Amino acid sequence: MPSSFTSNVAFEKPADGEQTGSWGDTVNDNMDIVDRLTSQVGSIALLSSTYTLTTSTSGALSEGHYSAIKFTGTPGATCTVTINPNTIQRIYTIYNNTNQTVIMAQGSGSTVSIPAGEVSQVYSDGAGAAAAVTPFTDKLKDVLYSGDIGSTVQGYDADLTALGALAKTDGNFIVGNGSTWVAESGNTVLQSIGVTATTTELNYVDGVTSNIQTQLNTLTSNKADKTTSISAGAGLTGGGNLSTNRTISHADTSSQSSVNNSGSTFIQDITLDTYGHVTGIGSATISFPAPTTAQVLSATAGANAGDVGTYALCWPVVSTLRNEGTSIAGSSLRYASTFAYGNVGYSSRVPAGTWRCMGVTGYLDGSSGYGFQSDKQTTVWLRIA
Repeated sequence: MPSSFTSNVAFEKPADGEQTGSWGDTVNDNMDIVDRLTSQVGSIALLSSTYTLTTSTSGALSEGHYSAIKFTGTPGATCTVTINPNTIQRIYTIYNNTNQTVIMAQGSGSTVSIPAGEVSQVYSDGAGAAAAVTPFTDKLKDVLYSGDIGSTVQGYDADLTALGALAKTDGNFIVGNGSTWVAESGNTVLQSIGVTATTTELNYVDGVTSNIQTQLNTLTSNKADKTTSISAGAGLTGGGNLSTNRTISHADTSSQSSVNNSGSTFIQDITLDTYGHVTGIGSATISFPAPTTAQVLSATAGANAGDVGTYALCWPVVSTLRNEGTSIAGSSLRYASTFAYGNVGYSSRVPAGTWRCMGVTGYLDGSSGYGFQSDKQTTVWLRIA
C-alpha cells in the first residue's frame, strides 16, 4: 500500500508495513519540512512582474514550506506572487524587501498588496479556483501601522511639541509669534491681537451700559479704581470727582432739566433757540461770532430769485390790509410785471414760501384818481420762510 500525504504541507505518511528499512529517509524529509515551517526564513528574489510560490504535494522540501519569506530583487513593476496549489491553506509572514509592491494571490478571490519595505501576515484559504488571500495583520486590534500615520493618527510635529510644552497657567493665551507658539497673558496678549488699550484702560469701561435708540443714559462706576475716571475738570459742576458706586442717570432722557449725581448737579439746564440750537448751559451763555461782510456778500451772491432771505416786487391778490412787517403766504402774491391802470399790475407767476411786507405804496385808481390802498399794491416783499 503506498504512502499518503497531509493536505497542506504534504508530510509523507507511510502505509502500514511499507518502507521497511528505509522509512528513516521519509522521517528525515518530514523533519526538514517541519524545520522550514517553524524556524527558517526563505529569501526569494523577484525578477519580473509574476512569481509562483509552490508547495510540494509529494513530501519533497519546497519554497512554499517557508512560513516567513523575504522577497528581494528589483522586479521593475508590481509583482504578483501566486500561491500554488490553490487548494492548500497557509499562513505566511511576508517581508517585501523589493523596490516594488508585491501582491499575494491564490485564486480569483481577494488579494493582499504589500508596499515596498512593509511586512504583512497573510492567510490563503485554499478554496480552489476562487481561492482568496486575506491580510491577518489588518485584523489585529489596536495595532498601529505605518499607513495610519498622518491619516488616523497625528505624526510627530514640532508645533504640537511646542504647544505641549506651554505652561497651563490660568490666564495664559496661546499666541503665534511668527516662528512658534508661545503663552502670553495680560497686556502682552492685547498687543499681539492688535489692541492698543491696556487692561487697566479697558476696565474703566466695565459696567457701562448704552442703548443707542434712547441715547447713552446710564454710566455706572462700580469699581474702586474708577473714582478719578470722570472729573470736575471735564466740565462737571460740584468741584469733585464721581465717587465709587455712583450712577449718572436721568429718568426722562428727552427733558432739558439737569442731570444729578446723587444731589450734586453737574450738567445744568440747557437753553435752546427756536431752531433747536444750544445757546446756553446753566447760567453760562454760548455766543456765536457774527458773520463777516464778506461771508454775507458771498451768501447773497449765490442766492436765486425767490430764495429765503431775498427780496421781490410782488402784488397781493387778496383784499386784506397789509402794513409794514405783516406776513402773507406766497400763494397770495404774484410777481409784479408793470405798473398798470386797475388791478392788472402783476404776472401769473406765484412765489413759494412765506413773505413779509417791507413797505406800503399807492396806485392810480380809475374812479377816484390818485389814492392810497394798502390791500392792493406793488411793493417790496422779503421771503422769510
